[in-house]
Amino acid sequence: MPCSMPSSRTATRPCRATASTDRFNAVFGELHRFFAADPDRARLIVRETLDRPNEMRKLLRGPVRRWHAAIGEYVRTGRDRGHHYADVDPEAYVVLVLLLVITATASASVSTAVLEEDGRARYDRELARIARASLFPPRAGSPGGSDRGATRKRKPAR
Repeated sequence: MPCSMPSSRTATRPCRATASTDRFNAVFGELHRFFAADPDRARLIVRETLDRPNEMRKLLRGPVRRWHAAIGEYVRTGRDRGHHYADVDPEAYVVLVLLLVITATASASVSTAVLEEDGRARYDRELARIARASLFPPRAGSPGGSDRGATRKRKPAR
């Protein structure tokens, strides 16, 4: 295994939070902190994915699967309760957010060069906002919100 993912104990601890957004913040924060604490973890995963895809598939189907399933179940429960978009695919969402965090963290030292003042903090805030916005529909009356409910499907892109 190229590096250790957050343990099942770590992955389930944030899931004890009560509100859906609290859970998101806890789980996403844990994931981001894990890779941000040592960006070489993320860089190693990117390199291994490109250089040894068969081994990485085994890793995803093996040790990572329990963690992935736990987070996927959180997304599914939130979707079923109307907290998340009705058309969210829990497993695909988890894989894509994991990929987003890993690649964003792996390349942050280069990517943030384009951002001037407070670049890394802005980068990290936007990373979290993208992950959050793709899961939680805007609420009516909130800044940027609409009357679109969580259980209504988004209009297809043209």
